[in-house]
Amino acid sequence: MKSLEALNSFAEKIWSHLIAEYLQWEPYFGTREKDDLEVAIPAPEGSNAVHLVIFTTEGKDLWVRFSSPCTRV
Repeated sequence: MKSLEALNSFAEKIWSHLIAEYLQWEPYFGTREKDDLEVAIPAPEGSNAVHLVIFTTEGKDLWVRFSSPCTRV
């Protein structure tokens, strides 16, 4: 992941909350666009989800989705 300082304040806040609860997800943290956060956590074995994706947009919105748009878990 790029430097934490590169994140906007909203993305940094989300990063802080997620890392406090799920330290094991740290390798999956990255950036999206220029200063938003994107986290892509691999799905458990046997799942069709591929990844759980958490990301921020424009420093104000939080999104949670699966990698595939039509996923059965």
